[in-house]
Amino acid sequence: MDTDNDTDRLNTHMKPWFIKEADIIKFPKPKAKVVQMPNVQSYPDFLSGVKDLHMRRDTGEISQASHDKLYTDLIHRFAKKESFETPWFLREYDSLDQEKNNIISKISGMDATNEKDAEILDRIYKLLNSETIQPNIANAFRGAIEDDNFANVDAVVKELTGIIFNIESDFKKISGFLQKLENQKSVVNVDKLTSVGVHSLADVFDGDDVAIKAFYALKRFGVGLKQKGPGEYALAVLSNKIKILQGGGDISINDKLVEVKASIGTSGGRLGMGGPTNAKAKKYWSSVSPSIATHFESGAKGLGIGQAINYLNTDYPLNDSNARNKRMEIVSNWYNKVFDTNGNAISNAFIQQDIASVQAEYIKANYEWYKSKDDFQGILILSYGAGKSAYAESSDDLVNLFRSGQLASPAISVVPSNAAPREVFTQLSLTKAKV
Repeated sequence: MDTDNDTDRLNTHMKPWFIKEADIIKFPKPKAKVVQMPNVQSYPDFLSGVKDLHMRRDTGEISQASHDKLYTDLIHRFAKKESFETPWFLREYDSLDQEKNNIISKISGMDATNEKDAEILDRIYKLLNSETIQPNIANAFRGAIEDDNFANVDAVVKELTGIIFNIESDFKKISGFLQKLENQKSVVNVDKLTSVGVHSLADVFDGDDVAIKAFYALKRFGVGLKQKGPGEYALAVLSNKIKILQGGGDISINDKLVEVKASIGTSGGRLGMGGPTNAKAKKYWSSVSPSIATHFESGAKGLGIGQAINYLNTDYPLNDSNARNKRMEIVSNWYNKVFDTNGNAISNAFIQQDIASVQAEYIKANYEWYKSKDDFQGILILSYGAGKSAYAESSDDLVNLFRSGQLASPAISVVPSNAAPREVFTQLSLTKAKV
């Protein structure tokens, strides 16, 4: 019996039909392996993640774009765990000097043999732990600050650290910014800031992109009922020549007491606090002026100063001596209550015939009254939206800013709205007019 031949025949009969009838067509092999994107959460520490991402990029496993995205995610992951004493980029080392080049080459991808590049992160660390910026921050936040956001100065320093790292990717620009803080202890041109007139923020910060970005990033510090306004803490943090005050002006700039009116949006601060209620003002003016009474009987809610002057010109024309005297009496009775010590000066504005003259005199009197209440040498107007500042040291300076178009309408109301009694005071809103 031919066992081998029988086995061959048996095996042949047992083959599937698709093998008997045709040659096997092999599926094409993939030209490259399918790459699984790295999971940033899987890295045990920052430097392990950096090494792995660099290796994958250098071998072509991931693109430069993917590397950059994952690298950013990696920074965000470990930055959350940083401490003020030991920032995340130094956590793996006991000695900065010993590992400086290694840190820089891994974190920034810069050439560690380049001495200028090698100094950058070293200087960032030293700056935030030296005696240069910490006193600025301590001065800015000294005093009893009740808001929880400012209870811990170290937490603010930590946040400032993150801001410096995140606002600018160009390390050469950061280097210049830090060098100014180290050497000059200020990135603010305080002379420009306190010179009468209007200045762009680029001029105030001498064209330093990082300083401007830091100023914008810090604008939320100080916003709140128990705090100063936006911009004041930002300025104080960025210059040791600017200090937050507890009373008598908002800040000190080179020992000059300065009141600050800063705005993040389009509206601006006003030269006064409080103000009469809508109901009280409406009742008084309706009782002394028939035209104003008709105005409110028609359903009006408030009354601006321009329209009020038109009504007074109708009811108490200035060319009639008796009507003029009655007009002064009516206005004085009201504004001596609203502006107490300076009510008569405000009242004098209403004996002007045209609205432009009325507003100019009103603004001057309002400024002098406000200055008497909160002693200061000058007033600084900041606008994040317009990207500029304005400074005035007299009522005439302020009126000139309005006349130049750099300040918007003073938006003065004789009868304020229900929601804003402060509308009786001059509003300071910088426009977007070119400097």
